Amino acid sequence: ERLRATLEKVGITPIEDPSNVDRRYARVRMRELLPQLANKGFTPARLAALINQFGRLRSELDQLTQISLSRCCTFYPEGYAELDTEPFKRLPSLLAERVVGTLTTAIGANPYLPKRPKLLRLAGRISGTADFRGATLGNCRFLPWRGKILVCREPRFAGERLTVDPGVRETWFGGYRWHFEQRSQFEDGLA
Repeated sequence: ERLRATLEKVGITPIEDPSNVDRRYARVRMRELLPQLANKGFTPARLAALINQFGRLRSELDQLTQISLSRCCTFYPEGYAELDTEPFKRLPSLLAERVVGTLTTAIGANPYLPKRPKLLRLAGRISGTADFRGATLGNCRFLPWRGKILVCREPRFAGERLTVDPGVRETWFGGYRWHFEQRSQFEDGLA
């Protein structure tokens, strides 16, 4: 209304954008709800304060997630991680869900988390079953390995194969720096 009054004051006729009344857009539906929300005590100032509070809560939850990851996960520069199930099982379900989600975005290179019911189901399976046999989620494989859970990218999402010539060579591939060195079978203890 202030913009319209300002324009009219200087002799400019305002033009209405039809999308401003198109209910297909969330901003239009929210604008329609504002008077109803204000009647219930949710004024724009109160909504802004709640948004700010939720932002702080999310920041604290992100910090707790990072602490949880550091206590139950070991990340390897080759692009996989180990999840230690003992500290993982002691996490509250919300943090366990966020740890699994973070693993899928970090290892599976996903820009988005898997759907929440899938995250909860996998976190519950890892926490609750002694005979966890593995699962896939978010381009990742979760596999029991040496008393822990190995989290690696599913082969079909691993990218192209890299052929390595014998000898010492370093290269960047898939966001990781690789060092290759030719060794004899005797050095590896395979003979």
